[in-house]
Formats: sequence, C-alpha cells, structure tokens
Amino acid sequence: MGKLTRRQHYVPDFYLSQWANPKGQITCHDLAKGAMFACNPANALVQSYFYEEAPTAPDNRVETILSAMEGVSAAIFKKIATISATAASDGDAGKLAAGLRSALTGRWCRNRISALFLP
Repeated sequence: MGKLTRRQHYVPDFYLSQWANPKGQITCHDLAKGAMFACNPANALVQSYFYEEAPTAPDNRVETILSAMEGVSAAIFKKIATISATAASDGDAGKLAAGLRSALTGRWCRNRISALFLP
C-alpha cells in the first residue's frame, strides 16, 4: 500500500483557495469559539483520517476516490474561472453563460468525469 493521507479535508483545498487573499490566506470562522482568523487553505476544514471507516486501521479507500474527483473538479473550476474572467472583462453575460455551458457539458468535461469511473 502507498503512503496514507492522514490530513483529509471536508472541503477541498483547491475550492477554498478561490477565496484566498494576496497572502494566500482565507478567513476562517470558529463558530464554537465565536472567533475569526486568517489561515492557509491547507490548514482549514481538515481532520486526521476524516473519511476512514476505521481510523485506527486507515486504508484511504474513500480518500483515494475523492482525491481523483477533486483533481477533475479542480481542472473544471480552473476552466470556468478563465471563461468567467474573459467574459467579465468583455462585459458580456451571454458569453459567460455560453462558456460555462460549454465547460460543464462539453466533451472536455465529460471525458474527465468518465475517466474517473470507466476502466
């Protein structure tokens, strides 16, 4: 078995990073303590062996599947961000809608999602 992933995120790091400030930090809210603080997305919403059915004997089965899905999702989010930035700079909402529709339903996206589930 390969190296086990101990630190498992509830929310993917790539997704949290979208809201990072120029220093690469996001604002976190600890609802239990009523506190707000800045932190690196890699250290936010993470717990040791969160997805393990048996934390004392982790196998990373769920984490491995989610990791593959996150890789595909990160690529799709990056493409959407590029389309959104281009459309926003042009001030063209129709271009944004068409670009997002293409990104989410097109062959590029389907191929990446299919690769996760097909041998």
